[in-house]
Amino acid sequence: MLFVSFSGRARCALAIPVIVLSSAASSAGAAPPFEYRGEQRGPGGAFDVLADGRLIGMSGDDVLVETALGSGSFKIAGFFDRGLISEFGASFLSLSPDGTRLLVGDGNFGGARVYEVALSDLNGGAILHRSFEHENYAAAWYDADRVAISAADPGTFLGEVRLLDLSTGVSTRLVSLDGASAGVGFDRQGNLFTGNGYDILPGGSQTGDVRAFLAAELAEVLSGQRGSFNFADEGRAIGRVLSAGTLDFDARGHLFIGGGDFNSGEFDYFAIADASAVSRALGGGDPLHLLDLYRDDPDSEPFSFYSARFNAITGEWLVFSGSSLTLFRYAEIPAPPALALLGAALGLASTGCGGRRR
Repeated sequence: MLFVSFSGRARCALAIPVIVLSSAASSAGAAPPFEYRGEQRGPGGAFDVLADGRLIGMSGDDVLVETALGSGSFKIAGFFDRGLISEFGASFLSLSPDGTRLLVGDGNFGGARVYEVALSDLNGGAILHRSFEHENYAAAWYDADRVAISAADPGTFLGEVRLLDLSTGVSTRLVSLDGASAGVGFDRQGNLFTGNGYDILPGGSQTGDVRAFLAAELAEVLSGQRGSFNFADEGRAIGRVLSAGTLDFDARGHLFIGGGDFNSGEFDYFAIADASAVSRALGGGDPLHLLDLYRDDPDSEPFSFYSARFNAITGEWLVFSGSSLTLFRYAEIPAPPALALLGAALGLASTGCGGRRR
C-alpha cells in the first residue's frame, strides 16, 4: 500500500498515478484519492459556501460575498458595528442547513458572542442580527435551529462543546475536554466529532486526538437522561492528527482534519481521512493510520496551518492557509470504470462469504 505526501506545484504531475493505485485499494483503507486542482482568492477570513457554490466570508467587520462562482472577486454584503468582531477576526462563519441564515462567532474570549444573520437582510449596509452570549471557536449545525459550538471555558481554559438552541437561547453542554477546544463536525448519521486542540492536563487525551459521540448518545444528553460526556474517557477514538483544529466532512464522508501542533512538529500539512477508515474507527476498529490519510502542503509559506470548507456544487475542498488569502482547491479522483467494477465484484464476493461490510 502506497502513501506519498507532496509539496509544491510539482505534485500535480505525480499525484495521479499514485492515487489511481490507491483507488484500487480503497476498500482496504487506502488514502482517499485527491488531486490539486488550482487555487483562487478567498474572502480573507472565516468563510462558508452558499447554495449556488459562491463563497461568503468575513474580512474584519465586513461580510463579503463572491460575485460569481469561482471568481475570487468579492463585494461587501454588509458590515458589523466596529468593535463587535475581534481584531483577530471572526472565529467562524457558518451557514444554516437551509442556507437562509448565517452564524458568526465574534472570536473574542470571555463574554464572547455569536451573531445570527438572515441572508435576506444583507443589503450592503449595517447588519441586523440577533446576538447570543456564547464563547466560540468552531461550529457545526445539528439541525435547523441548533448549533454545536466548541470553545474554551473562560474559568478553566479547558475546551467544551455546547449545543446552542437559536430558538430559545439555551446552551447545553455536550462534551467536556481535558485540553483546549478544537474543531467540531457531524457526519451524515449525526454523530459528533471533536478534538483536543492542545494537551493541557497530564494524562488523558493528547493534542490532536479526535473522538466521536454517537447520535443516539447525544440524544440522551439532550433529553436529560444523562449528563455531558467526558472527552478522554467516553469518546470513541478516531485518530490523532495535527491539532484537530478543523473537522469537517465532504459528501462521501471523508473527514478533513486541519490545524497544527508546534510541540510535536505536526504542522505544514492538512489531512483528509478516508471515509471507510473513519467508519472503521467509529465502529470500534483501529484508529486512523497514516495510510488512511491524504496529506499535502500547498502553501509555500513555512509553518502553515490549514482549515477548509467543502463546496458541494464543484465537488472540491477549498483549503485555506492562515499564511495567505489563497484557497487551494482539491477534488477526489473518480475510480476508473474497470477498478470500480472490480471493487463492486470484490464487495459482492466478500458479502457472499459472510464478510462484514464497513
